[in-house]
Amino acid sequence: MADAKALPFEEREQLIAGLLEDDETPLSDEWMAEIDRRIKEIEDGTAKTIPAEEFFAEMRRKLNETRSLSSGA
Repeated sequence: MADAKALPFEEREQLIAGLLEDDETPLSDEWMAEIDRRIKEIEDGTAKTIPAEEFFAEMRRKLNETRSLSSGA
């Protein structure tokens, strides 16, 4: 995983796209509509986005909180 993280963004994007293409499970019409809606919001500039660093920091915080609760700390 560390090797993948060391790749430039464009190469990571290609790697992810390649992995997703190998998945033979088709997406439902509902998921495709949701994906299309989100892409349109991003392209239109109406999507509320946050920096990746902020997202990952929040996810780490929530994960640590969950771990603390489940361990009884």
